[in-house]
Amino acid sequence: MNDSEIDRLRQWVAWWKAAGARMEELRREELRHTDTQQSLMSLADAFESCRLHYKPLPTSGFVEQQYWFQKLAKNSRRGAETCQEGPPREPAINPQ
Repeated sequence: MNDSEIDRLRQWVAWWKAAGARMEELRREELRHTDTQQSLMSLADAFESCRLHYKPLPTSGFVEQQYWFQKLAKNSRRGAETCQEGPPREPAINPQ
């Protein structure tokens, strides 16, 4: 990389740093002026649709979570970093 490319990259980084700060200001301003009640009302139909069309899972997922914790602990004792397989499970969304 030559000096002009490095200079362009530094300018690009500086520009995005300034843009990121401004974007954060805008996000905070939007949050301050958000009408939470109106936002929830606008999502009510979508929530109701999901509630009517999909039944809840038969379990909370706690048993599967404990399985993964046990497998992770067992694999970390062996030095393995990943778990390749899991317990059999139902799909996350169960249409009625």
